[in-house]
Amino acid sequence: FCLSRGLGDVYKRQFLWIKQNDLCIFVTYNLKNKQNGTYTRKNEDPYYAEAERLMTDAFPPEERRPLDRQRQYTDHNPLFHPQVVVENGTFAGLFNYWTLDGFLYGEHLATCPSLRGGGLGRRILDTFIRHAGQPIVLEVEPPTTDIATRRIGFYRRCGFRLWEHRTYIQPPYAADLSPLPLLLMVHGDLDEEKDFEHICHEIHTKVYGLLLYTSDA
Repeated sequence: FCLSRGLGDVYKRQFLWIKQNDLCIFVTYNLKNKQNGTYTRKNEDPYYAEAERLMTDAFPPEERRPLDRQRQYTDHNPLFHPQVVVENGTFAGLFNYWTLDGFLYGEHLATCPSLRGGGLGRRILDTFIRHAGQPIVLEVEPPTTDIATRRIGFYRRCGFRLWEHRTYIQPPYAADLSPLPLLLMVHGDLDEEKDFEHICHEIHTKVYGLLLYTSDA
């Protein structure tokens, strides 16, 4: 389900589509311009500015990386996949994930405020799960608040399991922030006892770029 489109005579952008009815989830890839060696950059896509605004509105600083680093990862980190969600030709949300060793790590999912409550988040996640082809891991806050409990319930309805016996430590996105104690939820063939440490190592080293934080036994 991949196609390419020309943008004039200079640039060509390739799209990987996941489409269900009027819902499209896609990511743009960098393709080098043979004439002058420059690139069409993902963070220059018209939808990227909308995704960036939604990211800053939906997630506080402790739950997302600085925008300059996000843009760098978007254009240059092959493990990072920033997905733009479009419905009926209109920007509707974002879903960012990472390809790690043995699983996909879903980092951010958000829908536009005007579309919340209509099942769009569930459709995005269901569509992604069907096309993932491997296990998926998410971070969630412990169920100590009503909103955290409801969020866990949402992911459970999508088929995720909560690993509640091992505390996962989320490293800070910036030096002036603190680590957060969270929990992991998984979809697919993963075992809490066997796979927990490997998953923590993969996320800490490849997503956060450090080995400072370890899990609690």
